[in-house]
Amino acid sequence: HMVSSHLVVEGAFRVRNFDRLRDEEGAMVIRPTRDYVAETGQLSAMTPDKDNIHWFVPKNGARAVTFDVIISGIDPGEPPYAIEAVDPLAGEVPSDGTIRALKIGFEAASEKYTASV
Repeated sequence: HMVSSHLVVEGAFRVRNFDRLRDEEGAMVIRPTRDYVAETGQLSAMTPDKDNIHWFVPKNGARAVTFDVIISGIDPGEPPYAIEAVDPLAGEVPSDGTIRALKIGFEAASEKYTASV
């Protein structure tokens, strides 16, 4: 229920984006859309319909900073936004290239998905 734009203003990030296709009990079915290194001056944007799952990891564990513009509450009657962490690297990958990623807590995601991943 939000759109966001992230401009790299210092350093570089490995950026991975996914499209959220559907929710299942305890999981989300997603499709990888982008995996690239965004350096200073590059932009990454997400909308409810495209690239709506993102994962930024500072390149080589170095300091990296984004300037973010976020607009929430774009769907009347819905919560302004929802943040749900998933585990795409441990997900099931069927032959169609999607990923069935388990939903995990934000703290668990923060511990698992560090600059070394």
